[in-house]
Amino acid sequence: PPDLLLLLHSSLAEEKRRREKKLTPGATTRTRTRSEIKGTSIASMEPPKSSPALAHHVQPSAEDWSRSIPFVFLLDPRVELRSRLKSSKVWHQETEKEFFAQEKEIKVPEDLKDEVRAFLKRRKALLEHFLTVESTDLSSSSPWTFSSTELAAEKMKEIDGVTEETKSHLIEYLSCGYPLAKDAGSKLHFRWAESEGGDFQTIHHAFDACQMVLTAALLEMCLASRAHTASVANTGNTRNTGVKVLLRLSFSLLRQAAGLLIYARDLAKAAKLQNVYPDSRVRDCSEACLHLLSQVALSDAKSITVAIAIEKKSSNGLVSALAHDAAQVFENRQSDGDGLRPKWKFYALWKEQVCKSLALAFQALHNLELGEGGIAKLCSSTALRDYNDVGILSRDSYDGCGKPSATADHAAYDESCIKFLSETARRAERENAIVHMKGTATSLPPPVKRGLPRVEEIEPGMPAPKECVIEIPEDASKDGKQSNNSCFRRTMVYLAMPLLALISLMGAVVWLLLLPLKLIPCLCPVACGLQLLWEAIEYMLKAPLHACVWAGS
Repeated sequence: PPDLLLLLHSSLAEEKRRREKKLTPGATTRTRTRSEIKGTSIASMEPPKSSPALAHHVQPSAEDWSRSIPFVFLLDPRVELRSRLKSSKVWHQETEKEFFAQEKEIKVPEDLKDEVRAFLKRRKALLEHFLTVESTDLSSSSPWTFSSTELAAEKMKEIDGVTEETKSHLIEYLSCGYPLAKDAGSKLHFRWAESEGGDFQTIHHAFDACQMVLTAALLEMCLASRAHTASVANTGNTRNTGVKVLLRLSFSLLRQAAGLLIYARDLAKAAKLQNVYPDSRVRDCSEACLHLLSQVALSDAKSITVAIAIEKKSSNGLVSALAHDAAQVFENRQSDGDGLRPKWKFYALWKEQVCKSLALAFQALHNLELGEGGIAKLCSSTALRDYNDVGILSRDSYDGCGKPSATADHAAYDESCIKFLSETARRAERENAIVHMKGTATSLPPPVKRGLPRVEEIEPGMPAPKECVIEIPEDASKDGKQSNNSCFRRTMVYLAMPLLALISLMGAVVWLLLLPLKLIPCLCPVACGLQLLWEAIEYMLKAPLHACVWAGS
C-alpha cells in the first residue's frame, strides 16, 4: 500500500542497486509494476546479512525531522539490562580464577588450556562491549537531545556501528564453542542475575549462551526506546518525542532484537535449558519467556507502522488492518506458569489490547464511511470498553510489577489513546443517531482485510543452535546454585531484630550461669539432658546470625 512505502523505500533502493551491479553491459532493466512491489515482503528485499539495509538509511527530508508521531510507546528494559550487567565483570573474573585454580589440582592438557583462555577472552570482550554501550548510551535517565539534525544523523550511524559490533562479538563467542564440553575433570561456572529471580549459577554453557544473546537483544530494545523518545532542536517538533526519522531507527532495532530473541529461544530449546532451572522460579531464558519477549519486540515494531499510517492520514481501513496485524503477533502466546516474568507478561497484554482497540476504532470509522452506523457504534463502544477494562488494568499491573515504572513515561501515549477512543465512540453514536439511524449490531464484523507488507524479525545470522550448545541432562538442576534474595525475608528480619537481640542476650546470660555445669562428667545420668539444653542455649545466642543467614539464602 502506498502509505507504507516509507518503511519499504530503503529496502527497494538497496535491492535496485544490487540488481544494477549484477547486470551485464548489454542487459536492460525493467521497472517493477505496482502489483509486484505490493506483493514483495520486507524479508525478501533485504540485502546480505553482513550489511542490512535498514529503513533509516533513506535520506530524510526536512519535513520528516519536524514530524512528531503519536500512538507510540516502546518497552524500555534498562532496569533488567543494568541488573544483569551490574556484577557480570566481577563474576567473570571469579570464573577465570576458578579455572586457573583448577589447573594446579587437575592435569589439564596444554592445548585445552589455550582453548579455554581463548574462550574466556572472547567472553570478556563481549561483556566489556555490553558494559561500554550501557555506560555510554544508556547511563542517563533523561532522553537523548540533539542540537541539530546532523548530530542526530551521526548518532544513528553510531548506533548502526554498535549493533554490528555486538553481532560480531556474539558470532565470535558462539562460534568458538565450549572447550570443556567433553572434559569431565574441570568445568567453568557461569553466573547471571535474572529478573526477579536473584542470581543463578550453573556449569552448563547453554545457560551462558542464552544469557549473552538475551542481553544483546535487551540492549537493542533499550536503544530503540531511547531513539523514539529523542528530541531534535530547531525542527519545529513541538512535542519533542516520536521524531519520524528516529522512529525508523527504532523500527530496525526492534526487528533485530526480535531475531536475536527467537535465536535465543531456539538455543534454549536445542539444549533443553529447562532442565537447569528448579521448579517455580522466574526464568528469563525459558522458551516461553524468550518467545513472549520476541513477540513484544515485533509487535512494538509493527505498532510503529500503525502510528506512521495514522500520522500520514491513511485510509481508516488500512490503519485498522495494520493494528489488527500488530495484535495478531500475540495469538500464539505460550504459558509458563509461575516461571514467566510478570512485568513482560502484563506489558504484552497491555499492548495487545491497545492494538485491538485501535483496530476496532478505525474499523468503526471505516464503517461510518460505508454508511454502516450500527456496526460502527458497536465497534467503537467495544474498543473503548475493552481498553478501560483490560488495557488500563494490564498497564497498571505492568507499572507496579518489579521495580515500579514511571507513569509519566507513557502519559502522552495514554492520553492519545483514551482521547481518540472516546472521541470515536461519541462520533459513531452521534452520526448513527443523526445520519444513518441504524440499530446497533449484535456481533462484531470480521477484521478489515488489506494486502500488507510483511514486517518480520531480522535473522541475526548466528551459527546453528545445535552447533553452539549440547543437550543438558534432565537432572541438571542439581548442578545449579541459586540466590533468591527476597525483600520479604529481609523486611521480616529487620522488624524482628530487636526481639532476636533480646533472645540472644538472654541466651548469653543463661550460658554464663550454666557454664560450671559443663564440668559435670559425661557419665552423669543428666549429662545428655544438659547437653541438649546447652545446644538450645547456643542456638538462642546465635539467633540474630541465623536470621541473617536465612534472609540472604
